[in-house]
Amino acid sequence: MRGLLDVRDVSVSFGAVAALRDVSFSARPHEILGLIGPNGAGKTTMFNALSGFVPATGSALLDGVELIRVPSWKRPSLGLGRTFQTPRLLLGSNAVANVCQGMSELRAPSILAQMLRTPRVRATQREAVMRANELLDSMGFPYRRDLPLSLLPFGAERFVEIARALALKPRVLLLDEPAAGLHVQERDLLREILRRLVDQSLCDAVVLIEHDMSLVNEVCEHIVVLDGGEVLTNGCPADIQADPRVIQAYLGVVPTDEEEIRV
Repeated sequence: MRGLLDVRDVSVSFGAVAALRDVSFSARPHEILGLIGPNGAGKTTMFNALSGFVPATGSALLDGVELIRVPSWKRPSLGLGRTFQTPRLLLGSNAVANVCQGMSELRAPSILAQMLRTPRVRATQREAVMRANELLDSMGFPYRRDLPLSLLPFGAERFVEIARALALKPRVLLLDEPAAGLHVQERDLLREILRRLVDQSLCDAVVLIEHDMSLVNEVCEHIVVLDGGEVLTNGCPADIQADPRVIQAYLGVVPTDEEEIRV
């Protein structure tokens, strides 16, 4: 099956340093693809290349459209969504306001129309609030929506950032370490949210960078392992866990027959 996102031979260099070397993988429709590897493997650099934040060579086709040659500001309109290791939110605003911030239609009216709060502007804002609440409902957002994010647990920021990325109706959603900083109950909720993303067609495919391998193994059907900017291997979770090269890349040791090491 052809991938919804087909990455072929993508390379990124910073001066003489090659951060990515000819990386290829595909994210299929209705799939959560895991992108894992030790620190410095090039995972976030790959997301930055797909998002247009760093120059790259090679090809990245999103439903047949080449992303690499498209300006970064245009890529969300082509169906690419993204979250970051550190959430980029307005902590003084509530969850609904932050999700609305991600809706492109709110930027359409002129500045004068915004200042005068014309009927069209008010109607657009009401629709945005309704849609933001629907997104939060579909994710099972458990926190109060009338309080500033600064007064809520850190998990609220993670989930709001995902909802804001979904507000642009992406075909492919790139999630960069969404479990970082979450406590056990929040990780359980994140696991359910990840499943809902594709089960409820909130997006068509997810590419997940994550160090929590229990989470990756539970939600991903296919995993790509990066090491030193290159694809080390790829396969199903069971194959990845048993691969000596993956264990060595993560732990710096070669497993013996007597040892059972899980990445």
